Amino acid sequence: VTVQAAGKRVVVKTQSQLQKALKDSKITSITIKSPKASTFTVKSGKYLKKKLVVQSPKAVIKNSGNFKNIEVQDCKSFGESGKDNNIVIKDKNSLKVTTDKKCKGASITVASTGKSIKLVNNGNVKAVNVKGNTSVVVGKAATVNAVTISGKATKVSLKVDGVVHNVVANSKADISITGNTSSAITVTNNTEGAAIQSAVKTNLVLNAEAKVVLKAGAEGSVVTLGNDSVKVK
Repeated sequence: VTVQAAGKRVVVKTQSQLQKALKDSKITSITIKSPKASTFTVKSGKYLKKKLVVQSPKAVIKNSGNFKNIEVQDCKSFGESGKDNNIVIKDKNSLKVTTDKKCKGASITVASTGKSIKLVNNGNVKAVNVKGNTSVVVGKAATVNAVTISGKATKVSLKVDGVVHNVVANSKADISITGNTSSAITVTNNTEGAAIQSAVKTNLVLNAEAKVVLKAGAEGSVVTLGNDSVKVK
């Protein structure tokens, strides 16, 4: 089977086809599409004029390259080791995305409400934009600058053993925060009806009414009301 080309877009079904497409400077979009339980590996390299699309429900993807952008529509698992990649997750099924210690500056958007979307961060992630129900795990030596919850997200769990600087809630979601982080997390709620439960030290800013539960582990937390009309349930 050869690479199927349509202008500057190609569909690849094997690792060898993927390697060929990565080397071709004329190709601007690569879609990995295979029904098989295969592993596709992208080695370190700059592919800044190429978009990578994944449409392989049984495949394992291991990426160390730097792309213009990456769109995960369907796969079993996606491993990220690149730098400054913009990754959009549109998988409507179950998916695990893992960033390793080499990952730097990634922006990850969960744009779908999949059956089970899990993001495990062991690197340095710039932003996580959650628009669908998601479980986020932040490893001990890992950091996330900002987590923004919006769109159709109604249930989001954060397990933080590393550092998360800011969490912003822009949707009526149930947000659970646990973990063994030694750093306080700033959580800003902008949506009436949100529910926030935390078992870690939290600096909570309420710009809209929310249900707040501070559990064991959240000692020293501070709750600030954005204005006089805001109530804490």
